[in-house]
Amino acid sequence: TIYNKKSNEDIIITIPIDLRRHYNVSSLNNFFTCMDINSNIVNSDITFEKILKQVKLEFNNNLTKDNINKYLSHDVKIGTNYFINIIPLILKKRLIKYVTKLFTKTATLSNLGPIILDKQYKKYIDNIIVLVKTTKYQKIKCTISSYENNLNIILNSNLISNEIENEFYNMLKDIIDVKLINSVYNI
Repeated sequence: TIYNKKSNEDIIITIPIDLRRHYNVSSLNNFFTCMDINSNIVNSDITFEKILKQVKLEFNNNLTKDNINKYLSHDVKIGTNYFINIIPLILKKRLIKYVTKLFTKTATLSNLGPIILDKQYKKYIDNIIVLVKTTKYQKIKCTISSYENNLNIILNSNLISNEIENEFYNMLKDIIDVKLINSVYNI
């Protein structure tokens, strides 16, 4: 598959990092930070294999203990900043909308990993599918999870065309046995 570049902007995917694993925390509360993976697409004939190689390299370079500490420190600084804390909530909401518009990435990928239920519930559930809501500025969200023998990769998009989903499916079906479930949810 060759990426057909129609934009001057790079593809940037935001990846949440589950910090429970890195800091040996067993809390059920959200404890994460994010890193960005940039494909740095510089020409129109880049292949999936080249992009995959770049992504693996970025993961290896960015997912170090020092970098994770930097990401977390940055988040804590913002959360404990005196000036941010004294801004009224109504102004914060407007500011967040503005900042979101400026710094939105191409998509978010969330890997929830295996979902494990108590035995008493398993007889009622065949599969679990998780959708992450798209936004006005981030039109594609991808969620990966597994339940029992099912690996679920959900591409949720509010784009007019489903070209990205079709390309992704076609690429996957050449590699593994895959089942496409096409559903539309109005939430």
